[in-house]
Amino acid sequence: MNTINQVTPQSAGALTFSPDGVLFVGDSKLGAIFAFETERGQAPASLDPFLFESIDERIAAALGVTAKSLVMNGMAVHPVTREPYLAVGVCNGDRLEPAVVSVSLAGEVHPFDLSSPNVTVHRLSGVPDEGKTFQSRAGTFPLPPAAYFDEKARTPLRSMTIVDLKFHAGEVFVAGVSNQE
Repeated sequence: MNTINQVTPQSAGALTFSPDGVLFVGDSKLGAIFAFETERGQAPASLDPFLFESIDERIAAALGVTAKSLVMNGMAVHPVTREPYLAVGVCNGDRLEPAVVSVSLAGEVHPFDLSSPNVTVHRLSGVPDEGKTFQSRAGTFPLPPAAYFDEKARTPLRSMTIVDLKFHAGEVFVAGVSNQE
């Protein structure tokens, strides 16, 4: 892994936290993991359940976009404050812009600053080439129809570089696709 700074995410997907509240954001487009310092905060006195009712509309309002322009990509819960953080993509023409929001236990949505200077970036090695896609399995199996396999084969491998993140025993573990056999 290469450590770099002064880079902003090109996508926001899988999320996880360290026990002390460092937020890790997976960026499949860049092939990198971003580690952001978050406010430590206080543990809540009690944890009453709350609904994510109309959460897409509340996220859209906080980001100044429409709910239909959002793509939900990932979620993790802050280990101290117990507030959920959500990674979203915001459709902007033919681009999908990254965003992360936190939701307070009162249901208030707050955008998270992905351009924060308090970030460490780790570039992954062996990420798939940008133009590479899955191989079509059309004709290999009788079902589903060939069109299903052809559509699936248009999925860029790079979009699945980081499908999940987990923090365990001081290390971040990444699940995803690489260019290695």
